Amino acid sequence: MSFVRNAFLVAAVVSAANALPNPKRSESSDLQWGPCPARMNFTSAYSYDCATLTVPLDYSNSTDGRTLDLQLLRVNATNQPSKGAILMNPGGPGGVGTQFVAGTAAEVQTILDGEYDLIGFDPRGTGNTIPYACNDTSSSGSKKTKRQEFDIPEPTFPEDYDLLELDIDDMSMAQLVGVLQNELSDLQVVAETCAADNEEYGEYIGTAFVARDMLRIVDALGQGSLLNYWGISYGTVLGGTFAAMFPNRTGFMLLESNVNLHEYMSGAGIQARATLDANVDALFEQCMVYPEECALADDHQTVESLAQNYENLVAALDQQGIPMNDTDDEIDGGTVRNYMLSNLYNPSEWPEVAVALKVLYDGEWETFYNMSRPPKEGSYNKGTEALLGIRCGDSRLRSDNVTDLEGLIEIQLNVSRWFPLQPTLEGMTWVAWQQEAKERYNGDFQVKTQTPILVLNNAYDNITPLISARNTSSGFAESVLLVQNSYGVSQDQ
Repeated sequence: MSFVRNAFLVAAVVSAANALPNPKRSESSDLQWGPCPARMNFTSAYSYDCATLTVPLDYSNSTDGRTLDLQLLRVNATNQPSKGAILMNPGGPGGVGTQFVAGTAAEVQTILDGEYDLIGFDPRGTGNTIPYACNDTSSSGSKKTKRQEFDIPEPTFPEDYDLLELDIDDMSMAQLVGVLQNELSDLQVVAETCAADNEEYGEYIGTAFVARDMLRIVDALGQGSLLNYWGISYGTVLGGTFAAMFPNRTGFMLLESNVNLHEYMSGAGIQARATLDANVDALFEQCMVYPEECALADDHQTVESLAQNYENLVAALDQQGIPMNDTDDEIDGGTVRNYMLSNLYNPSEWPEVAVALKVLYDGEWETFYNMSRPPKEGSYNKGTEALLGIRCGDSRLRSDNVTDLEGLIEIQLNVSRWFPLQPTLEGMTWVAWQQEAKERYNGDFQVKTQTPILVLNNAYDNITPLISARNTSSGFAESVLLVQNSYGVSQDQ
């Protein structure tokens, strides 16, 4: 993963960070930094050390004496003396903060002129911090997995993405609700399995508790009372939640590639796909602007014909999938849609997407199948279903009856031409979920923080759209919104 390289934006980040007063160092820090455990043998351009911080398991029950150990990783400032520490979160939810900081230290230190210590930690449910994982539920009746998650490894249980093949134009709402009710029943089996596998700790991994963990980290660092923080994607939810819960403890905060905070908590799932179509359309437009870099372009093509070719291909695969030899998988319309969803993040990689589509048009099914497979999961992050455990547990959207959601579904169906059912299908997972976070932030995200927040977003971000960043900035008084006029996700450029 790489970060914003626009000189103006980098300068703004440095300027905002440098505006902070130098923290007063404390000799009473609770952290003992030393060599990291052997399992944390991460690739990094810089050396790093580790510490462990013990925090309460249940912040909502002062009589519960149980605790957990947070694993922290530090990359020291390269330009000493350090001006303080900045906590980082890579998103997800489910991203591993320690591994992220180690792997991106060179880029981040370049942006920050090497003047700050970088701190990564493994939020609850991830890494080795009460990791959230579910047994394989392939016998539950759901169809085989084709989904590729955006920020973390693919869940181990099936999810019925063949539903993406439905021709909803020819279905009544009652028919669609019936199909979705069956999907909900399948996902309830998954939810039951995950709840049973994580009965002891599943309700303690919500975002509000992680925000409280960050407050403990700040206190343990002994560098003053304010949190300095850089959060990306879901990391903007974590940062925004901290700022709303503890506005007087908020120092430098950069929220990059923003999730709609209200929709995240409610489970509505509308704005996250607001500019998805624009990115698909832009892919075809750029093919004609730079034909030498696009495998789909030739003298006989137009933007309209490229879009029509794609639509025809997906429709044909919806009607008849292509079985893959020696597997139970097939390439169908859902496979192609999920590939597109997972590979529009960085416009510099769009030529590779064009190659993949050309492979499909040429009937090289096995080649595309191999290209579309999700990357193998690393061994460090034991929280293989942390995205679901955290995201679904935080959401307030619950129902046993899809008819209760008809109004929301009608809105969701109009969000995307290319992926009309995507928001609804994702929402079905947290609708079915059984475990709920022990604490949720239920406020309105309308606060004035001790230090103004810097909100950063691409104008045409494919998954964390600008409208969400505007929403966030409007709630935090005196915050500043910086917009980069480009497609894709800002940290991937």
